[in-house]
Amino acid sequence: MLVTLAVSTALSTVAALYIRAARRAHAPTVVPPNTTLEDTERNAFVSWITVAVFVL
Repeated sequence: MLVTLAVSTALSTVAALYIRAARRAHAPTVVPPNTTLEDTERNAFVSWITVAVFVL
């Protein structure tokens, strides 16, 4: 259980640092394309749904 807590703390810290650096750089929000379903054109709706599924 302590290992799980340590890993989750480390991942959360890295994510927070990454988000803070991106905000300071005024980086736009970019959703990576769903390469399995999007061969030629990028469908933003499919990409956002994919992100939402992985976040949940």
